[in-house]
Amino acid sequence: VALENARLYEAQRREAESATALLEFTRDVSQAHGIAEVAERVVPASAQMLSSPTASVWLQDAATGDLTKLAGHAETPIETDTQRTSIPASLLGPWLGRTEPYYIEAADYAAIAPPPENTDGRFAIAPFVVDGRWGVIAAAIPAARTFADRELELLDGLAQQTKLALRSAASYETLERTFLSTVEALANALEAND
Repeated sequence: VALENARLYEAQRREAESATALLEFTRDVSQAHGIAEVAERVVPASAQMLSSPTASVWLQDAATGDLTKLAGHAETPIETDTQRTSIPASLLGPWLGRTEPYYIEAADYAAIAPPPENTDGRFAIAPFVVDGRWGVIAAAIPAARTFADRELELLDGLAQQTKLALRSAASYETLERTFLSTVEALANALEAND
């Protein structure tokens, strides 16, 4: 009974830590203005919460369908010549359209890019959809470690909050462009009137 109580206590403690971290993450990304700033806040928080050596946020390009990296975070600097900034749409076939978190094995990742340091090439992926564009948060699984359902659920929670923050940031950017266009049109009208 004592061992079972200790196990249950430990499980509840980990759940409380995850909930607290997710709440702080939500507060942080909701204060970001702009898609780039949201992505820059998401990646270090994702890496920290999942104890991942590297994490990144990707979003599908509306014109080409390619998956474009919005931001990345790594414990150790990654050489720029081995770092991918986009993944062609032709390589996305097996994963495109997925809505639940999943794993990519090392062999599948190796077809896209060389694995980052301190990993064996496996990644946990949490997809989301923003304005009809598919995106993902990718977190490398540390070498000699496995992610359990808890980590996938946490990554899914991060992806859902990221989706909301990106949607809000996109709306903010659209509103800002509309405002600037309106001011410019008024200035042009006043200038023409003069």
